[in-house]
Amino acid sequence: QRWLSLSWASDGGALFALGERGSTRTLQRIAVAGDAPPRELLARADLLMTPDSGPMHIANAMGAKVLGLHAASNPLRSGPYSDVRYCVNRYDDAARKYLHSPAAALAWGSKIEHDGVMDLVTVHDAIAAFERRVADLG
Repeated sequence: QRWLSLSWASDGGALFALGERGSTRTLQRIAVAGDAPPRELLARADLLMTPDSGPMHIANAMGAKVLGLHAASNPLRSGPYSDVRYCVNRYDDAARKYLHSPAAALAWGSKIEHDGVMDLVTVHDAIAAFERRVADLG
């Protein structure tokens, strides 16, 4: 199974992992403190770090702060609608690597679905985005 994201909901919440096996995605509860449903955990989360995915958009719609990880999609098009300032954006890198063209030359809404595309998002990228978010919170 390939893990797409790990999401922590704080304040006595739970740790979830969104996984993918073939074309089936599963949400697995890894650790739980309390027995709150996922929607309540998302509502209480300080921050959800996740790739462009259904959980990212659901969390954003519920008012959770989201830090999106983007390489296969353009965060200006598919990032969290409330705020894309803290998204990791490796879309141009992916366009140049896999399509041999800058992102600006692609049709609006183009996705870059290649094996390894999300590997362009590094741990350093995610930590830097998180630190920008924390710094802005004061």
